[in-house]
Amino acid sequence: MDDIIRPGRRHYVVLSHTVPADGDFSLNDLPGSGGRVDVVARCVSSSLLTSNGIRRDTSITVCLSSGARPVSVSVYGSSVRYLNPDERSTAALIRNALVKSSAAEEGLSSPGIYFSHQTLSDVIEHAKEGRECYLLSETGKPAGMLGTPSLVVLGDHTGITVEEELLLERLEFMKVSLSMLSLQSDQCISISNWMMDKAH
Repeated sequence: MDDIIRPGRRHYVVLSHTVPADGDFSLNDLPGSGGRVDVVARCVSSSLLTSNGIRRDTSITVCLSSGARPVSVSVYGSSVRYLNPDERSTAALIRNALVKSSAAEEGLSSPGIYFSHQTLSDVIEHAKEGRECYLLSETGKPAGMLGTPSLVVLGDHTGITVEEELLLERLEFMKVSLSMLSLQSDQCISISNWMMDKAH
């Protein structure tokens, strides 16, 4: 399993606070019953999809904290299948992983999509070694070029909690800002991907 879930050179972590962790939401109401799972779906697409395919060197983990237990869903560009640009089909892949997580500790819900009950700390410890670690925040220092291999953490539409920020500070994440404006999470991922593309 370790070979399957090895993070890409670029690994994003999105902190989701409102998406139902049991997957109990309607694909016809992503912003409502889905707790803004549309935001999460756009983050997955922005991190992995290009005009002509998929970033095979990139992966993303969504850490959900809305349930009784933490749930993480990771999507790996190196092996994912059935990933399309539309929010609904991506939300369906996420929901499938969440439903399966209710009955198992960890596993693959579909090719390239792995679920577990790891905490945020576990997810970061698994991915941070040998990487530049960034926390994207409106209150961070203006970002220069972002290095790779990288671990990039950002919040959903609600931002991040005080506890999450303190954890990332203890782990010595660089707190950086991408714009003077308040940007959407998926826009931040697109910009950071562009910055890393430009550096190579």
